Amino acid sequence: MSAVLTYPVPHDSPLAPEQREALEALLKSLDGYQLNWLGGYLSGLASAARATPQVAAPAPGEPILVVYASQTGHATGLAERLAAALASRGLRAEARDARHVRVSRLNQYKQLVLVASTHGEGDPPDAARLFYRDLASERAPRLDSVEYAVLALGDQGYEHFCKFGRELDSRLEQLGGKRLLERLDCDVDYEVPAAAWIERAIERLAAGRERAPVLRLAAAARGGSVRAPRAVAAARVERNQRITARDSSKEVRHVELAFEDGELAYEPGDSVSVAPRNDPALVAALLERLGLDPAAQVRVRERSLALGEALESALEVGALARPVIERYAALSEAGALRGLLGEDAREALRAFLRGRDLLDLVEEYPPRGLDAQALADLLRPLQPRSYSIASSRLANPGEAHLTVGVVRYSARARTRHGVASGHLARRAPGARLELRLAPNRNFRLPADPGSAIVMIGAGTGIAPYRAFVEEREARGARGKAWLVFGERNFRSDFLYQSEWLEYRKRGLLTRIDVAFSRDQAAKEYVQHRLLENGRELYRWIEDGAHLYVCGDAARMAPDVEVALARLVAEARGVDREEASAYLQALAEQGRYQRDVY
Repeated sequence: MSAVLTYPVPHDSPLAPEQREALEALLKSLDGYQLNWLGGYLSGLASAARATPQVAAPAPGEPILVVYASQTGHATGLAERLAAALASRGLRAEARDARHVRVSRLNQYKQLVLVASTHGEGDPPDAARLFYRDLASERAPRLDSVEYAVLALGDQGYEHFCKFGRELDSRLEQLGGKRLLERLDCDVDYEVPAAAWIERAIERLAAGRERAPVLRLAAAARGGSVRAPRAVAAARVERNQRITARDSSKEVRHVELAFEDGELAYEPGDSVSVAPRNDPALVAALLERLGLDPAAQVRVRERSLALGEALESALEVGALARPVIERYAALSEAGALRGLLGEDAREALRAFLRGRDLLDLVEEYPPRGLDAQALADLLRPLQPRSYSIASSRLANPGEAHLTVGVVRYSARARTRHGVASGHLARRAPGARLELRLAPNRNFRLPADPGSAIVMIGAGTGIAPYRAFVEEREARGARGKAWLVFGERNFRSDFLYQSEWLEYRKRGLLTRIDVAFSRDQAAKEYVQHRLLENGRELYRWIEDGAHLYVCGDAARMAPDVEVALARLVAEARGVDREEASAYLQALAEQGRYQRDVY
């Protein structure tokens, strides 16, 4: 049985925030014997460091700061890989979340690397919003003595590809920074180009630097090394149940997964990414339309696969993006498609891509002589999809639960399915999935179990709150909790209604407020509930409550932020600018956190 972390690592410890979180995550996963062993191991290391202080001395030269701005964890992984590679060469390097980086201190570094994801339609990741606000402000410091490099991650399926990374690159240059390496803009298939860019960055950063001896830690005599938390795990579907009514306009499913060979060390607020498979019916129709043999062998990312398997498991056929249109236009010699690729045709291209899949494309613009390998080369890799975990590992050992909104719609005389949600909806009990952990260090419960929390969400954005309340119950937390939830209809769409009412009855939820937009003539949303209860919510905030927002990034999250600023302005008697600054201060303290998508 894992130990319960009764005494969290103090916030005034000498550890960086991400180090403190990593240590707490490790300690929570250890049993008594492992804790005793770890104590002895660390004691031995401390003794060795005192006896040979030269080993623990910092590496020579100026420190290198690697800043990551991540929404799903990809940028975090690349930044940590770069920092570790630099450290292995004896260079001082640290990877830090943009949320914990002070822009005013950037000029203290001689070399700076930023690994930045673009979120949605050109926005910075949530954790980097304040960092970019300060960088873009007139108060940002001059960086004339700083060398920098930017690795940008994005998705060409969106119009503003890598916009945030491009803006960072431009702003650092405006502030006088010297470009160490040209920016690389990576699409979803980023691993190979990013790895090559990182190797070039390492060589540039290491050039001319004296290297220090690298400390190698041997395993303690009584045991092996401490293993990193498991990142990938196989799971079996135990339960797959629709939780909206049959007559609901939405299909939402509760999926319970049991780990088969060691569980993921997840925390409330984390997500898992699922490797989906395309709809077999869509793949069969596509192969028939193109007259291609599903058994034909093709090369996909250095693997040899049968074409049918590649189209189901490795290549994106359910959605189109600009790079696919560019390549297809060249193959099909379709003038109409080439006309969609001009700078003045952005809106027309966006309208064309909306709701179309590869089968639509080949039916509307039949290709000439498209063979199996040419088809495989045309397509982008099928990407994993992330889902917030809707369970606590303490309350459900060996399991992870998901809340899946199934995408189904009709277009051009065919029924369409979301790639990942359709795949999960088809998984019957006993089916197997591979899960990859996507930690979200910027969406965490308060360290103090007595702190109050306010959970604001709509639709499947309720998922992490189910994990929050389960975790607090398992740990005996007695802080107040307020849920504000919105959906379309009370009777058919109140997700996990019986659970929330039971938590309210048992005192684990102090208050529930709901907004069902289509139960009355005038639509009502969660922001309306916030404004109606503004003074009470402000009192909770002033008493130390932590605010959480989860759900749609395009409309719900911005509308909630406007409502929060308005209620703060009214309660404090200040203008909107001062109210926004108040919310920003809460975010800097970790008391206003968002997980939006």
